[in-house]
Amino acid sequence: MRDDGGATLRVALVQGNAPNAWRLDVARADDALRLFADATRSVTPRRPDLVVWPENAVSFLLAPNPQLRRAVADVVGPDGPPLLVGGPRYASGGEGRVLFYNSVYLLSPRGDALAFYDKRRLVPFAEYAPVAHVPGLDWRFDAPGQYTPGTTPTLFTQPERFGVLICFEAIYPELARDLVLAGARLLVNVSNDAWLSSTSRRPCSGRSRRAAPSRGRRTLGSRAWSDRRGGSSPVSPRTCGARGS
Repeated sequence: MRDDGGATLRVALVQGNAPNAWRLDVARADDALRLFADATRSVTPRRPDLVVWPENAVSFLLAPNPQLRRAVADVVGPDGPPLLVGGPRYASGGEGRVLFYNSVYLLSPRGDALAFYDKRRLVPFAEYAPVAHVPGLDWRFDAPGQYTPGTTPTLFTQPERFGVLICFEAIYPELARDLVLAGARLLVNVSNDAWLSSTSRRPCSGRSRRAAPSRGRRTLGSRAWSDRRGGSSPVSPRTCGARGS
């Protein structure tokens, strides 16, 4: 993509096309990671400035699991681009409590976490329980438990100043505004729509497309769909994408 100042930024939107069931199966975590790694290898020869994986591309916690760091270092190489990847995050909540977040990480070519963003607007009944003990929904909040909303509009600075909207956060103009006011020149909307029916794809995609013009910024969308075809929705030219088989 090219901004108004004439600078060109090459962004690779990568879909691993891992079955949604693998997200809940610890035994398949490495298989899902391998699909994303293989798809990424197909675009790294085009020398993108940034590689983007969707929301929850990895379903394991990054901090105690070094396999993602090794995979990133192997795929992009020491001189490769940073990688934006969706995955859960945890932090101490005090008094023996652990808080979980729906997050995205910006990883260096060595796999080190440079920065992260925690989703600020969570989906009720899917990511948190708006009321306690909803009959029939208790299973949804079993381990690790419901997510905690983030509080900070993170401004990522490599390779350019950009902000992230996770899934349906794209329908909230104030979240895009926060990022633009913080200095973002690009908005990235990552999503995993694999748990939704096919009729839900188009509204999410359309709303993310409207987020950029409303704030005078370009938006890139990367989402995984339940039919395994995946979807990447660049709202600007000069992007490259890859899709797993």
